Amino acid sequence: MSQLTMQIRSLTGLPEVNVPAPYVLRPYQLGDEVSAAECLSSAFGEPWTPEKVLSELAENAGTWKMFVIVHGDQVVTTATARTSGQPGEGYVHWVATHADHVGKRLGYWGTLAVLHEFVAQDASRGILTTDDPRLPAIKTYLNLGFEPAILDETHPERWETVFTQLGKESMITSLLAAGVFTLTEGKSVPIWPANLPLDANGVVRKDLGAETVKHDPREGQEPVDITGNVSNPSLTLYKPPANLDTGAAVMGCPGGGYYILASNLEGTEICHWLNSLGVTAVLLKYRVPSADSDRYGPPLQDAQRGLGLIRSQAKSLGIDPYRIGIIGFSAGGHLSANLGTHRTRTYARIDSADEISCRPDFTMLIYPAYLDGIAPTKENPPTFILQTADDPIPVENTLGYAAALAKEKVVAETHIFPVGGHGYGLRPSKDPVSHWPDLAAGWMKSNGWLRK
Repeated sequence: MSQLTMQIRSLTGLPEVNVPAPYVLRPYQLGDEVSAAECLSSAFGEPWTPEKVLSELAENAGTWKMFVIVHGDQVVTTATARTSGQPGEGYVHWVATHADHVGKRLGYWGTLAVLHEFVAQDASRGILTTDDPRLPAIKTYLNLGFEPAILDETHPERWETVFTQLGKESMITSLLAAGVFTLTEGKSVPIWPANLPLDANGVVRKDLGAETVKHDPREGQEPVDITGNVSNPSLTLYKPPANLDTGAAVMGCPGGGYYILASNLEGTEICHWLNSLGVTAVLLKYRVPSADSDRYGPPLQDAQRGLGLIRSQAKSLGIDPYRIGIIGFSAGGHLSANLGTHRTRTYARIDSADEISCRPDFTMLIYPAYLDGIAPTKENPPTFILQTADDPIPVENTLGYAAALAKEKVVAETHIFPVGGHGYGLRPSKDPVSHWPDLAAGWMKSNGWLRK
């Protein structure tokens, strides 16, 4: 079903919430679930039960706030605010009005209450995604200050009527253009526009010639695929089986010293492991080698752009925009830590995906390199770190980084094994460190990122 993403860039100067009598707006309270289920069933055209309402609230405790508009003792509108996870950003999770009360502007008041909640939580902007192409719904959002941002490619004709009625029919083309980066399973999707000049918007690019793939033999193992000369970075989506899907997602960053990418050992093999945990995996192929004068800059831009694109498509991908993490190996570990430290993009806006937070919700650093050059802040996401004492990359760098996280009171779990070396990925060995995937999976579960 075709979906439209809309955004409100500023929450200053919001009008007051003045719901007309006899309607009353208030926060959800226990006992509302019966008529709330009736309201949601009527609005969404699918059966909701009181138990389903309670289950949704329990699973999202601490991240949702639901408002209801009641008529007598009946809930006739529900609106939910998602305010945790991404600093400065609020997500309108849903707004639903019972069919018997449509036309009373109740959706407007419910959405406005959600926006005021964003302000109370120190958010400065808001986003929503809708699959309702009817004029009243879109006008409600426009009247509140939302702007259309991205229209996905599936059945855009559903939106032609409403945009024509609004006198914005030409906007469909530009909105679809913003959706050319739509992630599709198994397809490599470029993250930068094809017509972007080599040095535009602060995105410094160079043509390295034909991309290369070599196969590095390993005794007793599959060869390691080595990708080089990456001029055109991309994302590739890997979805878990539907019966395992937790709604979480992780962007993967292979290592290779910022010169090459170990694209199967620390890329596709990691994605398949994440899928086995019920996690949507998105493999980032970032630019290597980078210019000697700015070794880390272009890959950081790719990671910022990549995570923003993933989060901007969260609803259509069936993932939770507040459970998107990153995992990186060796140089990819440095890139992952670097992304967690930089909340502000290092390039100028390309499209609306660049207005959505690119901060990962959690970070996993596996035998990371170059951490001595990163200074974390209190805004860094929760972090899992693993290395061995005999790694040729000095383990002191990892220990120093872990100490810096602790100083900033960032939740972190660090594992240092005595032996194991470097560059082993998921592949088993006699060394205990090869059981690290169980530790990482347990960490994700214990922190709630793998809940269904």
